[in-house]
Amino acid sequence: MLRVSLSLLAGQFAVYSISSELYGFLLLLITVFIVCSWLPRLRLMAVAAVVGGVIAALAIKQNNHHQWPDEMRSTEITVVGVVDGLPEQSDGVLQLYLNEVTSSSVVQPRRIRLNWYRPTQTPKAGERWQFSVRLKRPTGLGNPGSFDAQRHSFITRVDATGYVRSPATAKRMSLAYGLSIDRIRQSLAEKIKAASSGPTVPLVLGLALGVNAGITDAQWEVLRDTGTVHLLAISGLHIGLVATFAYFLASALWVLLAPLHSRCSKPAFAIVFGFLCAACYAGLAGFSLPTQRALIMLCVVGVGLLSRRSSIASFALCAAALLIAVFDPTAVLSIGFTMSFSAVALLIYLGQGRQHLSNKWLSAIRLQWQLSLLMLPLSAWFFGSGSLISPVANLLAVPFVGILIVPLCIITTLLVFISPTLSGITLQLAEHLLKWLMLGLQSVASIPGGQIALPIAAISILLVALLVVAVMVAPLGLRLRRWSLVLLLPVACYLYGLPTVKQLEVHVLDVGQGLSVAVFTKNHTLLFDTGGRFGGSTMMERVVEPFLATRRRSTVDTVVISHADEDHSAGLDYLIASQPQLEVFASDSDAGKFCTAGKSWQWDGVWFAFVHPTEYDKGSRNDQSCVLLIHYGESRFLLTGDIENSAEAKLVERGFNLPITVMTAPHHGSATSSSAEFLQALKPQHTVIPAGRHNRHGHPHVDVIKRYKAVGSQLWMTGTNGAVSFVVDQDGVLEKVDTYWKGRESVF
Repeated sequence: MLRVSLSLLAGQFAVYSISSELYGFLLLLITVFIVCSWLPRLRLMAVAAVVGGVIAALAIKQNNHHQWPDEMRSTEITVVGVVDGLPEQSDGVLQLYLNEVTSSSVVQPRRIRLNWYRPTQTPKAGERWQFSVRLKRPTGLGNPGSFDAQRHSFITRVDATGYVRSPATAKRMSLAYGLSIDRIRQSLAEKIKAASSGPTVPLVLGLALGVNAGITDAQWEVLRDTGTVHLLAISGLHIGLVATFAYFLASALWVLLAPLHSRCSKPAFAIVFGFLCAACYAGLAGFSLPTQRALIMLCVVGVGLLSRRSSIASFALCAAALLIAVFDPTAVLSIGFTMSFSAVALLIYLGQGRQHLSNKWLSAIRLQWQLSLLMLPLSAWFFGSGSLISPVANLLAVPFVGILIVPLCIITTLLVFISPTLSGITLQLAEHLLKWLMLGLQSVASIPGGQIALPIAAISILLVALLVVAVMVAPLGLRLRRWSLVLLLPVACYLYGLPTVKQLEVHVLDVGQGLSVAVFTKNHTLLFDTGGRFGGSTMMERVVEPFLATRRRSTVDTVVISHADEDHSAGLDYLIASQPQLEVFASDSDAGKFCTAGKSWQWDGVWFAFVHPTEYDKGSRNDQSCVLLIHYGESRFLLTGDIENSAEAKLVERGFNLPITVMTAPHHGSATSSSAEFLQALKPQHTVIPAGRHNRHGHPHVDVIKRYKAVGSQLWMTGTNGAVSFVVDQDGVLEKVDTYWKGRESVF
């Protein structure tokens, strides 16, 4: 079963990893043919790999068939669909998903995500609604370390995103019909919210109903830093706890159920009752992926126990992986799938061939630190960091959450309809316990060095790291631990040598319709603009900070804010709050030191100088943008902010006519910038246009593109290329130009 499961998953990943499902499938077939010809014993594995490849190819084909076409992104259409899941409202924006969608266009998406600004009505889960909307193909920002929105849309089968265009035409077509689990969840959530508005109520909702929308960024940060996110999101641990409690409850009640004694055995009744209770709890959680895995495993384990079959844990895990991979093939690409199944597989590994300690607390401590160590490479791969304090935090939090908080949250939910008064009492108690838990986790999170940056970019290093930690905790009888230090060498060399800056690197990040440029010398970091806002946070938090973490640059020495427009400066306050020592230059003297032309400095042999504005210049906010020149060897970089024709003319008049290697297009490539005279004076070899894909401003303007092509400039655009990176070697020569999406083209 293990080999078949791994082969099927390998077949799926082989197809998903190739940009064209056809080529990926052909490659898989050729490999399988060779394996079948030379290794007949592996034919079953080969067949499983082919089946996995076929399933993945069909999933890709279906996704491509329903994807919203780019040419219809500005078309207003009418859609009718069923509200899927619980709508979430924040800052005056209601976000909801529709499935069973029918539209007035030729393309019929399977599932869409809509934003309704300042909604006048409140859709409920399971209701059928009609909206007038504008849709577009799901897209995302392309930066190392950032959330991959396109991948997420593929996994969740979202074929289009958009917004409600004419709120007055929004119409409820029908109420929820039949037994709607989501409708029950929404009703329970509303009643719990009405009973209390305390800061830990969102955590109660997360544990009771799997509703995590209200959990604050600060709370998520504490959970991430302590490695306890899995405790506050319903997972296999919670399903297992509920099943265990229900099993012992049924065993205790067995003596009172004499009529059943002649029909079934006590173990059978307890196992079935435990499974049904776990299934109800999973339903309240919305049947998320970890709960699906846990339910399948419980079912297989239950059947195994009743049939007196041994060694069922690994079989149950493989069966769960197979069923999910077959019936939900895109789920295998999610982080939750990998982390959930890996955690259980590692627990099985840690439970085999080992001497059990007589002291249960010592046994729990050993198990927790070993599991945290084994999960560290996966955490580094997916999140670029690892929590060294996770064993301590989990050792304290797991029993506290499992024995006290989870039962209270479930009891609160059950009492909502039976006795609101008792429900309110248990809710208050759960809130107080969660408050104490978060205070304790905050104390643990404040330990210096508890969270470390561990960027792993190569799959080979991940596999070696997993092998190293597996050998480090191998059973003593295998005598493998001595080899862990030898295996650790390539990982240590990789982490020690990555990343390094030869001399100068300039990274123009993809922050949508905005600008943020990270400049690295050997020992210093400069940030030119911070990007704008996205939802309730800033691009500094969503894009820039994660990117800096992948480069292991925890400290920014200097930030330049070209001007005060939000799409350039929204993250400044956040950056200053996290790094008080920061040196700030800006065209607005209230924000920092004035970036007056002539101000210059050197870092590691790289020369930095402001060339605009002078203290006597007058003009619009855009024309007063800071313009920074970076020079090393024969390479020159010009970061222009949002200057327009007037400021460009002043630079030319002052004799600024140096040949430029790389330039950011002024004002995102608008029609009022990038004049012919300015471009003729500089003749930039490369120009990066910091503009979002299909932005509403129409940037870059078609005439501007023609002017750049007329001077022979190579054009890049962050909205289509993702982050654009330039590397200068020790001789001052532009050695490498790379874009985020280059080599990452995929089925998404």
